[in-house]
Amino acid sequence: MVIDHYGKIVAPDWYFPTHMIGRAAFPLFAWIIANRLAIRPDLAMQYIRWLLPWAVVSQPAFFLAGREWYEPNIMFELLAGVVIVYAIQVYGRTARTLLIGALLTTLGWFFDYGPAGVLSIPLLFLAAQNSAPRAMAWLALIALAVNLPAADLQGWLAAFAALGAPVIALLSLSLAGYSLPRLPKPGFYLFYPLHLLVLAALSQL
Repeated sequence: MVIDHYGKIVAPDWYFPTHMIGRAAFPLFAWIIANRLAIRPDLAMQYIRWLLPWAVVSQPAFFLAGREWYEPNIMFELLAGVVIVYAIQVYGRTARTLLIGALLTTLGWFFDYGPAGVLSIPLLFLAAQNSAPRAMAWLALIALAVNLPAADLQGWLAAFAALGAPVIALLSLSLAGYSLPRLPKPGFYLFYPLHLLVLAALSQL
């Protein structure tokens, strides 16, 4: 994620290679959240309570990093996906859940990764409850869907670079008994706006 943003904000000449590296970031964020929710469904409301205020706090940093003030940062998209999972948990697979999902998916057109980005967490959540291979297949499809290529060769290459996400996920699952290092509780939430502010400052230098 940081490498991707570095190319976009600080070093446009390096945009293509940094963009390709960063394509796996969002699918991996969605996969991590979905898997944690599949293991511990009670975390959904906890995610909502953390994502919502930090999404608001991160918006000025997102603007200073070069985006328009009305463009929502990535935490809003992750939040929308978690809200759909929460609706599934509370209301089941009912019309009310479908309505909430449809509304948030429609709002997804305003997010960086579109409706596919909003649906990535709930789809991976449902897949992770069944089997790891099925979840990996969905992760590969989502990685491509949220990075729909432009009409040029570079766009296609960047989209297929996102298939690094299921490869990394499979490698992590194959390490029996190994747990990835985790930041302290507010670590990532604080890191997200801070890294945008640092990159925005570097771009001015």
